[in-house]
Amino acid sequence: MKPSIYIFSIMLFASVGIIACKKDTQFYNGDVGIYFLPAVQPPEGVAATDSTLLSFAFAKDNVRDSTFYLPVQIMGAVSASDREYKLEIDPSSTAKKGVHFDFTNTKFTIKPNQLLDTIKIKFHRTTDITNQRLTLKLHLISNENFKTVMTGKVTNVTTGARLSYIDYKIKVDDIFGMPSLWSNYFFGKFSKKKVLFMANVLGLTVSQFNDGGQAFLNKEGYYGLFVQRYLNDLATAGQTVYDEDGTPMRMGDKF
Repeated sequence: MKPSIYIFSIMLFASVGIIACKKDTQFYNGDVGIYFLPAVQPPEGVAATDSTLLSFAFAKDNVRDSTFYLPVQIMGAVSASDREYKLEIDPSSTAKKGVHFDFTNTKFTIKPNQLLDTIKIKFHRTTDITNQRLTLKLHLISNENFKTVMTGKVTNVTTGARLSYIDYKIKVDDIFGMPSLWSNYFFGKFSKKKVLFMANVLGLTVSQFNDGGQAFLNKEGYYGLFVQRYLNDLATAGQTVYDEDGTPMRMGDKF
């Protein structure tokens, strides 16, 4: 085959492929898609998710509000003008607007020449979340500017579990439960008093026991050893620290 014919064949094959893509994929038909960014492109080292927990339990007593930032991104061409996207609150949400949260955004728009916007939600530390967890469910809805062409994917074929790209749940509470990164092996039996004591000794924020990520996990052994030695020194000096159950505070069996 002559070089010119070979090149023409490649170009023809590529053209057919592009036409097929246009036929099978809505995006190439001109629809501009929109989705919640954490479900599709989370930060490095963080798993994709369509929900999160915001807890005031690990915040100081004088903290009365907390703003949650939820990025929204589009796939498609940028525009020279504002384009509004549609966001709806699911009526089954137990967190109520004007009581438990308010939107900081006055409008939900993708700004000129931008692909990204951030929804800002201010949650309020109300008394009723000290004994119950509330949920805010948000939906991205197609409108004249953006289509929900990416709805999600199945993450477990056996159970049918799905990761949604257009639905997002924010759970909020003020219940001081065991932090997600707590290690019984290194830290021993959980108690609120122990978490607060460890945070103070280690110079950490209490929230890092929940959202410290891999950096926190990598240091759990060091944290446990350091605090146990500190407790031992206090006991030797006659200043034994007692846990909530009245027994001397100690770290895990590792130490």
